[in-house]
Amino acid sequence: MRANTIIGAPLISREVTDTFSGYLFAYNADFIDNSTIASWSFYAGSLNGGNVIGHEITPVIMDQTDPNDWVITAVGTTRTVLATGINSFSFGVVSGVNFLGPKRAFGWYDGSATSQNQGTISFDRATTAIGVRDFTLPQFPTLNMTYQTKNNFTGANDGTDWSGGRIYSIQFELEEAPEPSTFLLFAGGLAIVACLRPRR
Repeated sequence: MRANTIIGAPLISREVTDTFSGYLFAYNADFIDNSTIASWSFYAGSLNGGNVIGHEITPVIMDQTDPNDWVITAVGTTRTVLATGINSFSFGVVSGVNFLGPKRAFGWYDGSATSQNQGTISFDRATTAIGVRDFTLPQFPTLNMTYQTKNNFTGANDGTDWSGGRIYSIQFELEEAPEPSTFLLFAGGLAIVACLRPRR
């Protein structure tokens, strides 16, 4: 078995956090290898200040086979931020299957099934970046829910606006997984990212 792989940007304090509540984001990446998410980490808070302690954040996995319609394939356990700085958690599947592969992406929702909050994860405007995207439906993600991209924050950003690339202080640790069909058999019957308006 290969060693676990860490994906994402350094976990440091960056320029700002998102200021509007209850939005879903997806990390723009296409995972060639079949993997599961062993854990995920992020830097809560930013250089711009603001209290993020008590914020809730929920990890998800999305299928991007249709570039216009991204489908929720897994929802993880909602976590509460207990301190500014680095926070690390397991994915903790609540529904769906913890599986990343071609056309699947990791994402997160700013809130829980019962409440929403402003963004928690620190980010910079970037001259180049893999980037993230957000989605038009400001609603807690559930299995098989479909989202349409609102903004694709990828590529060059000259630092004068908020439409270009962004680097978020988020990482996720991948471990090798079986093929989806095998994973689904193992799971048995457990079938069981509105426009972001950044701080200006």
